[in-house]
Amino acid sequence: MNDLSLAALARRGEPLQPLLLEGRAAVGFARFYARCACVAACFARLERALAWQRASHGAPGAVEGYRRSMSNLLCLFTGILIPLTVLGWIVRRGFRPVAAAAAYRSLAWKLGLEADTRGRSVRGEVEGRRVFIGATHPTRPTSPVELTVELMVPLGVGLAIRSRALSDRWRRPAEGALGFGDRAVDDRLEITARERASAAPLLDDAVRDALTALLGRGADLWVDDRTVRATLRVAPSGERQLRELLTVIGDLAEALERPREGVPLPEPLVPHEEGWLRVADHHGLSRRAGALALVGEPGDRLLRVGCVREHERFSANLRLSFRPHHPTGLHIRPHLSDEPPGATGQDIAVDDTAFDRTFIVRGYDPATVRALLHDRARATLLHLAALGTVQVTDRGLDLDGLATNADAVDQAIERALALADALGW
Repeated sequence: MNDLSLAALARRGEPLQPLLLEGRAAVGFARFYARCACVAACFARLERALAWQRASHGAPGAVEGYRRSMSNLLCLFTGILIPLTVLGWIVRRGFRPVAAAAAYRSLAWKLGLEADTRGRSVRGEVEGRRVFIGATHPTRPTSPVELTVELMVPLGVGLAIRSRALSDRWRRPAEGALGFGDRAVDDRLEITARERASAAPLLDDAVRDALTALLGRGADLWVDDRTVRATLRVAPSGERQLRELLTVIGDLAEALERPREGVPLPEPLVPHEEGWLRVADHHGLSRRAGALALVGEPGDRLLRVGCVREHERFSANLRLSFRPHHPTGLHIRPHLSDEPPGATGQDIAVDDTAFDRTFIVRGYDPATVRALLHDRARATLLHLAALGTVQVTDRGLDLDGLATNADAVDQAIERALALADALGW
């Protein structure tokens, strides 16, 4: 399990630091501007001194000549400064993506994450939470950067927290909006929940402090039942900036998912509580207090099951993390009904008509992928597809849209563990 603390990272040893070209350029230009200001001030003082001296000796023509000379020097100095400023802005804009890519690769190396080949995104797991860092528009060099951390288990209350733009702070909050009772924080956030009685106890001092720290870093914030997402308009150019921001987001996720005794379950989930407790006993899992959620590590694999409120209905989702193994680049997802033929990119066929029609399969080596997807693994995946929307990667298995009744949850857990055994992961 990865540790985001600075002390632990220091113990693991620092790699070669990325070239923080943008930061060095900014410092260099700041020093240049300061020196220019000092030179301009010296010229102005010299001009005043000469003017006073010539005037005191009764030579007004000489004073006018010196003033004209100084004005010409200042014009020359300004003419040089303007193109240098434009050139500095262009250099800074061009080197920012290079510095950001170096920061991504350094962060991925330290935290055991995966960076893409262009250094435009990072993904993986940190302390059991899935993490994604990357540009919202990968093809644009100056695209905003998004940092997303998935909660360990979903909250299941229909929570929505978003930061309010400056133009939005003048309008009245949405009807039924929640708050902390702190105007300085409430004016900057809009908080709503479909299950108000269950969501209100989540908004304690720890959550408020974490939200305040995140807003103080200039991030646009979005929080829902499953994720915490922060968007930065300008990509951080240093690995330390990314690491500190990721730590702040992790603190907010931890504060939201902390077990809370005495929090009432949403009314539609109450009939399923007893059945979920039986499922927990059967598989050796523990129930998360204050939510209908199960957590455990059967077979040394982290398993999480929880409920999500979407629109007017609840559904369950399952997350199973595989044991460490040699990466194969495996990515299995459902074949969407509206996808035209040939538009999916790589799709490895396994000579099973039902399976090939249901899933799109990708991987580094087709032969290795076909050997993994033997008869038992394919049959188990088809059974999981009948329960919900399933995706499989090297990191683990996701099953969304699962029914909330105990029987469906029990079947999903059994088949997810069976698939992990079939893959040998």
